[in-house]
Amino acid sequence: MRRSDPPRCSFCHKTEGTVGKLISSPRDDHRAYICHECVAVCVLTIEDDVADSQQSQPKPSEDTVHPLQIHPLASKLMGAIETWIRLEPQGKDALIALNEVRSVASQVVLGESCNADRIHSRPLPKLGRSKST
Repeated sequence: MRRSDPPRCSFCHKTEGTVGKLISSPRDDHRAYICHECVAVCVLTIEDDVADSQQSQPKPSEDTVHPLQIHPLASKLMGAIETWIRLEPQGKDALIALNEVRSVASQVVLGESCNADRIHSRPLPKLGRSKST
């Protein structure tokens, strides 16, 4: 483009007078322009691509069972989490309960469900409501 030529959209090659608004690139050494019409086409193209990618991904349904729900240690894991959640706000030492959560969770992740009886290294404290004094 010669300096005397009016700026044109680098995509559709329409002049600024034809499209009304051109957006310029920030580079001075090689100017590129895009008009608002081409921007709109780009936006629609990107939206279509996003919609296509979202449709191709399977959506979890309410009927889908997460593998953890049928894991043999799921009940112990949920019990350990419940114990930890109940102890911590009461100001009690929840470190044993947190370690229990970590222990069971690592067994679930590593697939060590065969020896579920050796999960507890120390007994967990009994849960109950704290009495206010």
